[in-house]
Amino acid sequence: MKLNAPKQVTWIIAVILAVLALVVKFAGFASLTVAFWLALASAVILILASFFAGL
Repeated sequence: MKLNAPKQVTWIIAVILAVLALVVKFAGFASLTVAFWLALASAVILILASFFAGL
């Protein structure tokens, strides 16, 4: 299986979501559930971008 590098825009969006998850978790702006879903969304975006070309 050949994996592709994600586009820079996709990578930046995933990093922004991951940073938001950390801010939410440690600053206490929302519940930990929100932080979990933000981190999960970030990981899913990077995984899908690695599997499919052009994302």
